[in-house]
Amino acid sequence: MSELNTVKFATIFNELIKEFPNVPHDAIEAALEFKMVASKMQLEREEMFQNFGITPGRFHLLMILKGEDGYILSPSELAKRTNVTRATMTQFVDALEREEYVKRTDDPKDRRGMLVQLTDKGIAKLKEILPHYFKKMTEFTGDLSAEELETLLRLMKKIQSNGLN
Repeated sequence: MSELNTVKFATIFNELIKEFPNVPHDAIEAALEFKMVASKMQLEREEMFQNFGITPGRFHLLMILKGEDGYILSPSELAKRTNVTRATMTQFVDALEREEYVKRTDDPKDRRGMLVQLTDKGIAKLKEILPHYFKKMTEFTGDLSAEELETLLRLMKKIQSNGLN
């Protein structure tokens, strides 16, 4: 949302919320502000990933595999951990396999099953992206003091524990 659209939205919001006196205005404003910040962060992340020819979802999949023993998991477990459907996971794996970032292997525990394994090329891609990713993530909070970061983190965890999955 552009700065002008954000200001316009805030003006409209402030007018409309007056019609609902029982709604805690500050809570709604904080949630909307949180959403706008998250949206801006997501757009900047997507742009950064685009420069590396990968989507955020595929990057996330590579990161999950990197954290596993043998860098290997089943597609259904990957789908569960990334909160996507199995069909979407198949598309992710197909695309990453074409790039040779992952490979499919037979599941030794299930003759009908298949596993997805991170390749050396996939590890190299992560090593290429991660310094830029970490830099981008720290830019988002770069103006905050250590105390402010601690408070922000504590508050975000509290918000998450209030029913967000």
